[in-house]
Amino acid sequence: MKARDIMNEQNQRFIGGNPLGVYNCLRYALLHAAKRVRLGISPMLWLWGWAIVASTLTLNQHITVDIVAGAALAVASFALFAKNSWFINLISRLFFPGLLKSGAINEDIYVVNNLCVNFYIMRTDRGGFVCFDRGWSETETARALREFNITPNEISAVFLTHHHWDHAGNADLFADAAIYAGGISDHCERKLSIIADNEKIRIDNLEIAAVAVPGHTSDSMAYLVNDKILFAGDAARIRNGGIVPFYRIFNRDAVKAGESLRKLLELNPEVIATAHTGIFHKANQ
Repeated sequence: MKARDIMNEQNQRFIGGNPLGVYNCLRYALLHAAKRVRLGISPMLWLWGWAIVASTLTLNQHITVDIVAGAALAVASFALFAKNSWFINLISRLFFPGLLKSGAINEDIYVVNNLCVNFYIMRTDRGGFVCFDRGWSETETARALREFNITPNEISAVFLTHHHWDHAGNADLFADAAIYAGGISDHCERKLSIIADNEKIRIDNLEIAAVAVPGHTSDSMAYLVNDKILFAGDAARIRNGGIVPFYRIFNRDAVKAGESLRKLLELNPEVIATAHTGIFHKANQ
C-alpha cells in the first residue's frame, strides 16, 4: 500500500471523529467564556479540528458534504446540550407550536414559558404557591416570577412529572421547596419525596392526587388537583383539538404511553395542562 493511501485511510478514520472534534472545540470555547479554562486551549482545539478538515480535503477524499454535515451535527448537538436559548427556541417553534407565553391563566394559576416547555404555578387559599414541574432556564423563570410578584421562597412544594432536564431544572432557585416525584433523580434533590400512584397530598385548599403514567419515562407522574385540573407533563399532548400521547420518538415505551393516556382520560378532568402543547379544556371539545 502506498504511503498516500495509508494517509487517506487514516484520515478516513479521523473524519468520523470530526463532529466530536468540532463539538469539543465549542465546548471548550464555552468553558473559556465562563473563565473555567485557559485562553490557549480553545484556539489549539480549533486548529486541531481545522487541520483534520484541511488534510482530508487536500488528500482528495471528496467528502466535503460529510464534513459540512458533521460540523452541522456538532453545532446542533452543542447548542442543544449547552441549552442555547436561540437554538432551543427555534426547535420549540417547529415541534411545539402550542407553547404558552408566561402569564396568568386565571387568578389562581400561572404558566411559565421556558422556551421549549411550560410549567405551572398554582396559588393556595393561604397565599402560598405550588409548582407542577419547574422548567430549566433560571433566567426565564426568574423573569416570570418577577412579573407575577412571586418570590421563589413562596413556593412551598414542587411536583415533578419526571426528571428530564427541561422539567426538573432550577433546583437551586426552588431550594426551599419540598419536592415530590415518582422516582429518584440522577442529581441530588435535597428534599425529594417519592410519591406513589393514587397517593394524595394536601396543601392548604389543594388536594393533589398522584397518577402514575409510565411510558414517556418509567416513573412519570401526572397530578390531578381537586378532581378538576390535571397537570399531565409529557403524558399527553394536544393535537387537532384532541388529546393524544406525546410524540412516539420521545417515549421510552409507546404501548405504556397509550395505556397511561387512557388512564388519565378516565379521570375525566375538566382541564388538562400539558408541558409542550398548551391547555385543553373539556368544555371546548
